[in-house]
Amino acid sequence: MKNRVFEIFLSISGGAVFALAVAWIASPAGLVTGGVSGVGIVLKEVTNGALPIFVTSFVLNVPLFIICTLQRGLSFISKSVIAFASVTVFLSLFENIPSPLGLENDILLSSLSYGLISGAGLGLVLRAGATSGGTDMLAAIIKHKSPETSISFLIVLIDIAVIALGVFVFGLRISLYAIAALFISARVIDTVLSGLGVSKAVFIVSDESEEISRHIGTELKRGVSCIDIVGMYTGEKRKMLFAVVSSRELAELRRIVGDCDKKAFVTVSDAKQVLGEGFGDLIGSKESLS
Repeated sequence: MKNRVFEIFLSISGGAVFALAVAWIASPAGLVTGGVSGVGIVLKEVTNGALPIFVTSFVLNVPLFIICTLQRGLSFISKSVIAFASVTVFLSLFENIPSPLGLENDILLSSLSYGLISGAGLGLVLRAGATSGGTDMLAAIIKHKSPETSISFLIVLIDIAVIALGVFVFGLRISLYAIAALFISARVIDTVLSGLGVSKAVFIVSDESEEISRHIGTELKRGVSCIDIVGMYTGEKRKMLFAVVSSRELAELRRIVGDCDKKAFVTVSDAKQVLGEGFGDLIGSKESLS
């Protein structure tokens, strides 16, 4: 129950943040970054403001949600309905309030601001295991009919088509800024989902593997796995340890390994997202777009 309430909070707040980015930054600057909101910005410009973005978003998203429900069942879109409703409501609110940011004449700052803010909003929505609809939902519908097609490819293809539409209305220069904003947004989404602190995956080959493992467990309070390996040149069977630690713990781990075996072979790589005990919570939708 507690997790469910938290997911609803993330969906609503994420939808509000994304709606703010669209209404107060993207729309005034003419940044068509793809998705249903991008179509809404184009239509609002073409109709001289007679067709608000939230109306376009509602009209285009409702059929997508209905089709997805028929294809995959109500459980697939249950969380996303909250996020979609949040985006629609807050879009209608923010569109009727003049933007206090005053960024419409600074396309570079608009691109950076939109990427950061929209990425944060969408990241919160995705962290709740939901989607705001639009591109993701349309891609899921197409993939259901064509399972062999990559959903990430479909999303990119749809976004490119919407951005291309924006070229004819706002020009190539602004559309290039929109693409840059889209990339910034994607990076921020990734950061929100994986966290600011990048964990480290560590592989250790040593003759003192048991001692090293014991010290990692007692001093760092981290679990260690042991993998049997064979040296292809010597044919010698050895043990390789695998552990995941935070960036701040890496120096301490290196000290432990050095104290136990100065001849140990250690490989360290970034673990982009770590879920489970001691790291991120395994919170997410049981249903997947893919």
